Amino acid sequence: MTGKMLPLFIILSYLQLGSEAGSCYKYIQGSRRTCSGWWWGHGCKTNYYHQKVCCHNYNGNACSNPKCKNGYGAHTCNVNNEGYVKYKSGNVVRNSGGECYAPFKCRNCNKGYYPVSSNGGYCQR
Repeated sequence: MTGKMLPLFIILSYLQLGSEAGSCYKYIQGSRRTCSGWWWGHGCKTNYYHQKVCCHNYNGNACSNPKCKNGYGAHTCNVNNEGYVKYKSGNVVRNSGGECYAPFKCRNCNKGYYPVSSNGGYCQR
């Protein structure tokens, strides 16, 4: 008879949070043992792995893109046509600007707008 790969043991996990500035990640390590054939232990092999996983509400290769209202990344606090602010000079600004620096937290909003952390984090008029 032909042997089938059967998973015997799945994962002995180990978590470790990353500490790079502006990023959040953890490492998951473990092993998986698979066997083929009818006899347990015959034809078995163990695969080890080490995987970097972004924390909740972060993404990107370096896990450094936090999530705000409009997705992941630095410019996701901006709300287009949420209203407008008219400066004394006569200039009208319709975009709130701002940058997402942590999950649901914005800063550096355009003049006349302020950061709001509720509802996903954005800059409001």
